[in-house]
Amino acid sequence: MEPQLIITDLNMPRMDGFELLKELNGSPEYADIPVLVGTSADPASQSGYDVRTRVLRLGAKDFVSIPYGRNELLPRVSKLLA
Repeated sequence: MEPQLIITDLNMPRMDGFELLKELNGSPEYADIPVLVGTSADPASQSGYDVRTRVLRLGAKDFVSIPYGRNELLPRVSKLLA
């Protein structure tokens, strides 16, 4: 069974979210699965580069800042699964 949606954080122990996006996009098996990326880091804090823009350019379908409320996450997930 193939996932319908991947939800991930940018900050992970072995591979960061940017690397994960590159891996997913390079994989025919996962390239078409929508990805929602979240992070607790300030979206504009990485050397002045907008994190949101970067993850979207790497193929994520949406971005959310953590913490997020249920009223913010559920509509995003519903939209990506539609």
